Amino acid sequence: MKNYSLLWLLFQIIAASSLAQTKDIKASLMEHGQIVVPFNNEEEALTFNPLASKLVQELVWSKEVQQVRSKYPSVFSTTVEMPPQWLQKEKLLVLYAPKAAFTVEVNGHKLELAAPGVNTKINLTSLIPAKSDSVTIKVISDREVKSIDNLVYKALLFAVPNVHAASTHLRIDKKYPNLYRSLNWMYFIDLKNHSPSSTYKSYFHTEEKVRDDKGEVVYIFDKGYINNNNEIPAEGHWRFYFFNHPDVYSNKWTAETPYLYTVNVLVSSTRDNASVVVSDRVGVRTTEVKEGQLRINNVGVHFKPAAYIHPPLNAPVPTKDSLREFVRNVKQYSVNTLLVYGLPANNDLYSLADEYGLYIVQYMYPMQPPDSKKESYDDLWLRQHLSMIYQIRNHPSVVAWATDGNLSISKEHASALKDSLLVLDPDRPFLESAVVNLPTAAQGFEQLTGENLLKLKKAYQPVKIQVSKDSKASISNLLDFAVLDNVLLKWKLLDGDKVLREGEVNDLSIEPGGFRLIKLPFSFDSLKNKAYTISFEIVSKEDNSWADKGHVLAWECFDASTLKASHR
Repeated sequence: MKNYSLLWLLFQIIAASSLAQTKDIKASLMEHGQIVVPFNNEEEALTFNPLASKLVQELVWSKEVQQVRSKYPSVFSTTVEMPPQWLQKEKLLVLYAPKAAFTVEVNGHKLELAAPGVNTKINLTSLIPAKSDSVTIKVISDREVKSIDNLVYKALLFAVPNVHAASTHLRIDKKYPNLYRSLNWMYFIDLKNHSPSSTYKSYFHTEEKVRDDKGEVVYIFDKGYINNNNEIPAEGHWRFYFFNHPDVYSNKWTAETPYLYTVNVLVSSTRDNASVVVSDRVGVRTTEVKEGQLRINNVGVHFKPAAYIHPPLNAPVPTKDSLREFVRNVKQYSVNTLLVYGLPANNDLYSLADEYGLYIVQYMYPMQPPDSKKESYDDLWLRQHLSMIYQIRNHPSVVAWATDGNLSISKEHASALKDSLLVLDPDRPFLESAVVNLPTAAQGFEQLTGENLLKLKKAYQPVKIQVSKDSKASISNLLDFAVLDNVLLKWKLLDGDKVLREGEVNDLSIEPGGFRLIKLPFSFDSLKNKAYTISFEIVSKEDNSWADKGHVLAWECFDASTLKASHR
């Protein structure tokens, strides 16, 4: 068995995997890691849409007609005419979530891609003549498929400066061990150098601009020209980070308070006469396991989970609109946590969980076997999950990695995964055993029937309602972080279906974990011998991001003669 040390892992798997078999293209041209979308300016970057960037083109393919006995029955080709401003830039072919093994051909040069589920960047610059304004790319499969969609989720062409951001990493720092009210965050940027010269001096101007959830600029950090009297070797990396003061960023992200900052970083060089902007949405929060609990911002959260399984690699990918509807729906049923299994084709689920407020525990899950004999199941499994870690580690909604103990991989590969997490994501816990406040979710949310959904919502409702014999109703806020306000309490005294009396309280404002007593305008003593019931509802007073005005958050119904709860 190979020695899967951390150095082997980082060098062989993450940076320039030797597992990819090449013909004419050197392995160093292919990278597996984070994909950072380049933008020309901040206006483009604030859209968070890769296709809004003038440095990105989506490839449109046509299927070539093959001879009956062709070795490759499916060949898809495209010729890209590049804008003049692309001529002095590096060209990167970016393949999102390949679904099978296939061959990529660039201007006649071939590379075999045998890593389904692993996002891949291929540097095309050395394969394109210096003054050429076009490139021909082919995707070749040894199986018959109807569409390019059967082979890869999405293929984009990037144009980037010689020195550009190759990865970003958000790190949360607790300045003092138990001081969770005051958090710093560090935003690391890994600069990749594709300069043709043997050395390249690090004269780069960097500017970080942070906006709050309303889009207002709250912080500008101009680092000026970075010159540490060192040089970046060609094909080398250089890392720098911004360290931010906690007084500026006082709003912490939780599923109940999904507060997001937007950070844009401009990296420019007068020597290279180029600049690029990268953009992220940032949620400041801590997550850890302490005293057997999974804690967010040092609070043992009441996790209310449902399961979600990503479609297999070879299945259609859900649209962002359908995922948005799904996220809104789970929020309406008071689910605050998704236990997620499988490999994502894109980051849409995680971005929506950031926006609407859902905790995600991402499980390391057995995958489909490789469809190429050039790579073992264990090697492919490891690369797939390292690719996933790179793609989603900056999302605040992802609060933990986890395994159910059924990985079906070697101990060496499992150890390599844990060692890699110490480098790639040291701030997020890896759960190998149960934690006391994270229940299991036996069934996927989308498979629940209407009756079971109602039971789930009842069990997960964020408000507890109790009634005492002295005609007082106690309203308890079961939320961990959010004040219970902007809601309406409705009550009705019923004789069967007939409403005898009713009322409402519209000024509730209850702190997390707190309660409020409401005096009802009648006495239960006069009702003891009658089959009256009293019902309560907590409803939203206004529209919010995931529910309309009047949405029922919680309800309860009591037999007025016995004051024993009877759930409807």
